[in-house]
Amino acid sequence: MTRTRSNGLGTSVATLFATPRNALRAGFWSMLAELMRFNRETTHMLARGDLPGIALGTFLEQRRYGPRFRDWYLLPMAAAIWSSPRREILDFPLATFVRFCHNHGLLQLKDRPSWRTVQGGGREYVRRIVAKLHDVRLACPVLRIRRREAGVDIDSDARLAERFDAVVLACHSDQALPLLADASAEEQRLLSQVRYQSNRVVLHTDAALLPRSRRAWSAWNYLAADDASGARPVAVSYLINKLQPLPFRSPVIVTLNPPFEPDPHHVIQAFEYSHRFWTARPFQRKRALRRFRGGERPGSLARGWVTASTRD
Repeated sequence: MTRTRSNGLGTSVATLFATPRNALRAGFWSMLAELMRFNRETTHMLARGDLPGIALGTFLEQRRYGPRFRDWYLLPMAAAIWSSPRREILDFPLATFVRFCHNHGLLQLKDRPSWRTVQGGGREYVRRIVAKLHDVRLACPVLRIRRREAGVDIDSDARLAERFDAVVLACHSDQALPLLADASAEEQRLLSQVRYQSNRVVLHTDAALLPRSRRAWSAWNYLAADDASGARPVAVSYLINKLQPLPFRSPVIVTLNPPFEPDPHHVIQAFEYSHRFWTARPFQRKRALRRFRGGERPGSLARGWVTASTRD
């Protein structure tokens, strides 16, 4: 494993004040003061177990947090993490948001945890896992899944009604639902309600999509755009060189929803991804899906309802 550091507000005074004139701006100091207050208040509430059951936006209003802290720090940070428009972040359940930030060291300014990356990249641990499996099939789409008394039958391009003890669906819910030949009414209701949004991703080396000051370059770089409604898809440039030990110095950048196009000569490849809308309802559905675990039906897919948030 290799250790790398992810920059939030900055890992030093130099990065915190990468734009030197911020040191003379009262608004910037006000934002920092409210950041420390938010970290302190929510950490104490979490420790006492008395986080109110309200949305993040409601909490900010009730506690009179200002627009600088909200719009310059909290919403950009959260929007970048969850690949969600800023407006959606305000609807997050406060308790869920605070627990996530606490678990990932985001409620502290010093001694934040360091990232660890796998030497050789993600393909290395995939290779090692595959080496221990006796049956690995590539380019073999699953067509249908049926639950039986003694397990689960799977239809694929290679074989029909192949029996397994259990199945884990490692895909989006809108992809999982069409595979279920016997989805219950409750499963159909819950899975069909999950919303997704399309996001464009560009792999490139154009530093124009990073902060002007090189001192401000971080692992995650939020790209502000004119968006008074907060409904625009979030724009973020991930500086891969700071996330992984790459063998060259040129910046390697992954930009999500670029506000302007990178220089075509610097573009390596472009992709289209779907990301889940993270609002209060998905968290409520997550609790509802847990009811399927242990499964009231033979061969239930209960063990396969896995909810995860990953960032590669």
